[in-house]
Amino acid sequence: PKVKLKIQGHTSAEGDAAYNQKLSEARAKAAVDFLVNREGVDISRLLYEGLGSTSLKNTEAPMASENRRTEFIIIE
Repeated sequence: PKVKLKIQGHTSAEGDAAYNQKLSEARAKAAVDFLVNREGVDISRLLYEGLGSTSLKNTEAPMASENRRTEFIIIE
């Protein structure tokens, strides 16, 4: 109950940058909503951000599915 998380949403390079930014934010927020509404995690323990396609996991294949992801980072 003391762990704080930053949840980052990511997209592949498919589509335009503005759309990908909004999509990545929505992806991260959906994870936060799930944790709060379904798992009872206190919202004060969670931060979220969307990074669009700025941090690709697979740079060799920018359109690859593994670039479309949500990452959980322990911040405290």
